[in-house]
Amino acid sequence: MCEYLIKVNEIKVKKGADFLQNLIKYFHAQCNYFQDGLKAVESMKPSVEKLASDLNAIKQSQDGEKKQLSQLRDVLKASLLTEQKEDSQAKQSSGYSLHQLQGNKAFGTERSG
Repeated sequence: MCEYLIKVNEIKVKKGADFLQNLIKYFHAQCNYFQDGLKAVESMKPSVEKLASDLNAIKQSQDGEKKQLSQLRDVLKASLLTEQKEDSQAKQSSGYSLHQLQGNKAFGTERSG
């Protein structure tokens, strides 16, 4: 009977105190894990902040380049349009045309006399 009571007592200890002791060990392991993770993140913080500032500077320079290129594109389009207008005016005023005038077809295209 004593053996039985000893076994029952061991089971109660395992269920109660041992379980809580293992739960406390688990809690400490979790705390250590997350503290190590926090230390790793804190050690990376300056690098990430420097990277963020570098990326911000790169983005600003790219935005500036994009703005300059857009302005250049607009200037080139405007100059191309004026050049095309000048060319069309020059073609109209020149004496030669690829398709010569055919005259007024209502009055005929031939002369006789």
